[in-house]
Amino acid sequence: MGHKKTFTAAAQPERFDFKNAVSEAYAQNPRLEHSVYFVDIAQNQVAHPNPETLQEILQFISSSDTGKKFIRPQIQECQRNKTSYCHFGGESSFVYIYTGEDRLRFFSPRVSGAQEMTFIFDHEFAHAHIAAGGSDNRFLAENTADVYALIRHIQRFGNGTALADEIIAARAQDTVFRANGILNFSCAALEHVLANPDKIDYAQLTPERTSALAETIAQEYTPDAPLLKRLHGAFAPLHEKASMDALAKISLETKDAAVLKWSATVLKALLAGAVRPPQNMPETNPDKAWNKHMAKISRRMDKMAQHP
Repeated sequence: MGHKKTFTAAAQPERFDFKNAVSEAYAQNPRLEHSVYFVDIAQNQVAHPNPETLQEILQFISSSDTGKKFIRPQIQECQRNKTSYCHFGGESSFVYIYTGEDRLRFFSPRVSGAQEMTFIFDHEFAHAHIAAGGSDNRFLAENTADVYALIRHIQRFGNGTALADEIIAARAQDTVFRANGILNFSCAALEHVLANPDKIDYAQLTPERTSALAETIAQEYTPDAPLLKRLHGAFAPLHEKASMDALAKISLETKDAAVLKWSATVLKALLAGAVRPPQNMPETNPDKAWNKHMAKISRRMDKMAQHP
């Protein structure tokens, strides 16, 4: 019987190494060498272990009709926005990773840039190689990618990291303040991964089992349309002008348990400096009044939990 590949925890890297990340992805998933391709769009660099395939990829991007009409414009858009993205579909997928120091940061300064970039890499990779990660249901696709990236994070670094502490609140904040529609509301699925009620040893999972588990969890915990609609409507007052006062008001007045839970989660994280505040949010200096607000919100949550 052949040895099954599993994952081992690693020391936290000081910098994200794009080539090493690509090499590891192919080593753990060799069947993807001719269907998933990686581009560091900040450095205009394509990585692949086979020199001939590498040249074919470069030629495809620069000269083919698909490369000219789709791949290159997508790369240019990601370069302008300083973000990463996965183009999936057909016989091949392209994972664009923006590694520049001027990239948009998602987590608080407590999370190292290397761990954040590794999470982003795994998230986009999941879109490329897991069926549900490429689903037409964008909420299922994003849940799948987040769950996979978090499990891989735990496999690499353990679950006591700043990123593991922040990921749920960060996704909740994006849901609360995002003006152009909810996208990455994966909080329930991420809670399940961190709670690990089945006591799964994530480090002992094979690459295949890791991908399958991510898909299973996402399919079970991706929120349905009515919940997403309720959340988007409840947080609509925050979409044009983000403020902690307005978010606290929603927490103190809502009769919806889900709205209360996630608004309180975001408030607590903002007060603790555990998430990056939206760029359009006025700076808030926490004082004793906020302690009273949070105590009252906590009592509301306890009461709502007793009488759902």
